[in-house]
This record gives sequence, C-alpha cells and structure tokens, in this order.
Amino acid sequence: MPNPHPDTIQEADTIEHRLDALLKQTEALSDQPMVFGLERTEHLLARLDNPHHGLNIVHVAGTNGKGSVIAFMTAMLIQAGMTVYSHTSPHLNHITERYRINGKPVTSSQLHNLLEEILAINAGESITSFELMTVVALVLFARLTKPKSHSPSIILLETGLGGRLDATNVVTPLLSVITAISLDHTDFLGNTLSAIAAEKAGIIKKGRPVVAAPAHDEASSIIQAYANNQGASLWLAGRDFHFDQTKNGWRYQDQIGQISLPNPALTGQHQFDNAALAIAAVRKLIQLGLIPDQSDCYQAISKAQWPGRLEQISTTPAIWLDGAHNPAAAQALATAWTQLNHTPTLMIFSALADKEIDRMVEILAPLADQVIITPLSSPRAATIQTLKEAWERQQIKTITTQHPEQAVEQARKLVNKEDSILVCGSLDLVGVVRKFIA
Repeated sequence: MPNPHPDTIQEADTIEHRLDALLKQTEALSDQPMVFGLERTEHLLARLDNPHHGLNIVHVAGTNGKGSVIAFMTAMLIQAGMTVYSHTSPHLNHITERYRINGKPVTSSQLHNLLEEILAINAGESITSFELMTVVALVLFARLTKPKSHSPSIILLETGLGGRLDATNVVTPLLSVITAISLDHTDFLGNTLSAIAAEKAGIIKKGRPVVAAPAHDEASSIIQAYANNQGASLWLAGRDFHFDQTKNGWRYQDQIGQISLPNPALTGQHQFDNAALAIAAVRKLIQLGLIPDQSDCYQAISKAQWPGRLEQISTTPAIWLDGAHNPAAAQALATAWTQLNHTPTLMIFSALADKEIDRMVEILAPLADQVIITPLSSPRAATIQTLKEAWERQQIKTITTQHPEQAVEQARKLVNKEDSILVCGSLDLVGVVRKFIA
C-alpha cells in the first residue's frame, strides 16, 4: 500500500489542530465542568430548530454496562439491516469515538465542521462541554438520517451521568434501557441505590417502553414505580426475561419465546447480563413494529466489539485492559478474571480521586501478585501516594512510575512470557495504554 501523500498528512494534522482548538473553546464556555439541568441544551437545540424531534432513539442509562449493551445492540441491529448511529462517552483515544455510524467513528473533519457551526450559533453563551457535544450528536444524526434513500436507521444514545438531569434527557425515545445500577458518582446522584435508581429512571418517558437489567429490590421497585407513573410498560430482567447457560452457548427466554445463542463476543460473566438486556431491547423494538423482524440478528452478539472492556491487546506476555472504575465493575472484573484463571498477575493500576479506591483495591487485591501504580493526566486523578497506601493496606507489593508507558515497559521486564498483565482502574489509563501499545 502506498504511503499517504505529504500534503494529505499535513491536511489531516491541520484538521486535528483545528478540532483541538474548538474543543478547548468548548471547554471554556462554562466555569463549571458539570452543571445539571436541561435548559441550556434545550435552548441551543431550539435555536437549531429542534433537530432531535422525531428521531428514532433508544436512550440508555445505568451505572455499568451501557457501552457494552450499545455494542451488542449495534451488532444485532446492523445484522437486521439497520443503519445504527451511536453516541457514547467517554472516549478512549479520540473524541470522534463518541460518534459512530455502524460502529465506525465519524471523521475529524465531520466533527470539526459541525462543532464550528454550532459554536457560532451558540454565540458564547454558557454551556458545558458535554451539553454542547450532546447537541452536536443530535444535529449530526438528524442530518445523517434525513435522506430517505438510506436503510432504516436508529440512534443509540448513552447518558453522560445520571439520567433525569443529564443533557441527553431532552429526547423522547422509542425505548428506554436501564443497565446495572450500583453506587457511583454519589456526590452528584445520591449515596443510596434508591436515589441513584431514581436518577436513572428519570429517562423514562410517558407511554414509552422500558427494559431494565437485574437490580437490587430497592432499585427495581423505584424503576417500576417510575414506569407505572409514566404509563410505560417495563420488561425487567429476571422477571420478564431471563437466560441460562448451556454446554455450547446459552439460551435467552421471554414472553415471545426462546432463542439459542452463541457466547457473547465480550469476555466475562457480566456480559451475559448485558447481552440479555440488549436482546430484550431489540425484541421489544421488533414487538412494537419499530424495526424489521430478522430472526438471525441475535447471533450477531458473537461479533460485538467494545474496546477496553476485558480486552486482550498483546500476547507473550498477555496484556489485558479493563475500564472497571467503581466497586461493582471491579467485582465483575474480579469474577471474570478468576474464571479465566490468569495467574500469576501483575497489575497496572490508577484511578480518579472521586472513586471508591479502597473498596476497588480490596476487591482487586486477590488478583494481583504485584501492582505498578502510575499517574493519570486528569485534574481529577488520585495521587500516587493515595493509590500506593490503598494497595499497601492489602499487603500487596507496589512499584510507582511516572507515566503509563513507563509502567508497561516496567511490567514487561518483570513478567515471564506465560504471565499476564492486567491494566485497570480507569478508562483514562486504559485509553493511554491501548494507544501506546497499538
């Protein structure tokens, strides 16, 4: 394959620099990184003639598993002949990863041009970066779905934080999906499962159906109460749909019938829960006549892709990445890692300061023979000393490094070819390591 022409490379670099400048301009529009409420988003959308009205949207909220559920749904809906647009966050390596068409990120040029246009229309008014980028997603997908010559399309829209007051909650979706709920972002969403469930259930809209993942009784009762209040039918995992594993795969069952399935492409027992929830969502859309009934589409769960979620990116030694960044996700990782029987394990770890670091470390400690601690570039990052002390309280030997790249180089020197390296604790860390190794 011929090398890119120098002019092409220079043009690409120029676009990237311009996009970076626009993103910095976006971040400067609000003096607070997180402000909750729908008013600013609604105001800007109104100035753009409300492009989100009438879009075919599935709205996804929850603590863990949102991205995986969207990945499974994307694979199935593409198999069913749909064009699938998705908006997720955060990204691992590049902002364009947040905006996907059939699983592929949009180009930097597409994002730059639209962001430039919307910033001009916003005219310097106060708005958070996430709010403005949500508007970008809705305008982008509205324009892409407008031509009638395209195949039927659907938009999978992930909440940023919470649900009720999240910028994405300006939409009226075809279907709401609520993934697993656990304690996270307690400073913003409340420190009980009931409070957090109420925030997530805030995406439920009048008369629009809901599917929800397994949850503790207190969370399930909150979701059911919100659904009842909105006159929305609810399919609840474990009650309205369930699954069991077989020797060669697994079976999904609901009121419509039973399906025999290959194992999910994503690794870990928790991914069966995510795949089952995604299947329930697709079957609800089919039941409502909103998408074509393609009986073989469910097999596509074996093709789903979602980087950074128990993903192996290297061999000899094996290097695995997982973005687990709260206790529930850490427990899912610990269960999956134990089942994979990857021992001995050297772990590379970092975390944000606002996470439950001690509890995460307590859960992950049985997996690790030794831990390399490395800093994050985020202003929210926990200090090296905080992380070191958390691991030492679990009697785990630690090494500190100054950069994730240095941590990987050090880990490779310390392990044998048959050993495993597990990178976890933060999606920021996973993104940096993935880019470095790739």
